[in-house]
Amino acid sequence: MRCWRTWRFPPEKFQISNERLVRSPVTRVLEDRLNALQRIYDIYDEVLASRELACHRGCDACCTANVTLTTLEALGIVAGLGDAAEAVLASLAAAPDPRRFRPRTGINSIAAMALDGEALPEEEADPAAGPCPLLHNRCCPIYPLRPFACRCMVSTRPCGAVGYATIDDFLITVNTVFQQVIEDLDAAGATGNLSDLLPLLGRPDFKEAYGRGQLDPVPMNLASNRRMPALMVPPEQRERMAPIIERLRQIKRSS
Repeated sequence: MRCWRTWRFPPEKFQISNERLVRSPVTRVLEDRLNALQRIYDIYDEVLASRELACHRGCDACCTANVTLTTLEALGIVAGLGDAAEAVLASLAAAPDPRRFRPRTGINSIAAMALDGEALPEEEADPAAGPCPLLHNRCCPIYPLRPFACRCMVSTRPCGAVGYATIDDFLITVNTVFQQVIEDLDAAGATGNLSDLLPLLGRPDFKEAYGRGQLDPVPMNLASNRRMPALMVPPEQRERMAPIIERLRQIKRSS
């Protein structure tokens, strides 16, 4: 069974086309960052490879309208969709779920606030939000392009049976660090809900401003990204996290 809608983009279009990026108003710097983003995803896949997870094709309990992503991840999705992008973005913009989670603070801003001893913002996603607007027949039509917020939603037990994901403390730390690194890579961009951010990348003015690093001011429905002030790793997990962090630092140094 095919898991995409009427736009029917073929599997080969899932791959990010460097030729398409070069011809669009996207700088070489952003192209390099997209490649770095893919390397980050690859490392995360390796981390998960040794784990016994309950996730499987058609398991869509976590596929809700609350999905968030960075501008860089959104750009990668739009580029990877190729000719199907226009139809996908139009579908998203047509009827966004009013209950969707719209973050006001990025993960690295939260880290900075924690370091400064400030009260952390209380932002919670509405569990009653509907399904991800891209979901079709319980499958993700952009699965190879999905953002990190989707990739890190894993569980050792079926979420549908208990109503929540089950993961250990170490993987929570891993997920937090990867979120920080991805935002740091896109420090000149923003973070927002999938239904808000993807359509914006379809607008030439927004895409061009972002490509030039001039996304200022950030639209009010998005949260500004920033460099990471420190990695949020508990002392007891630093030794175990060290090899992963070093691999991520190598990507940062080369991007």
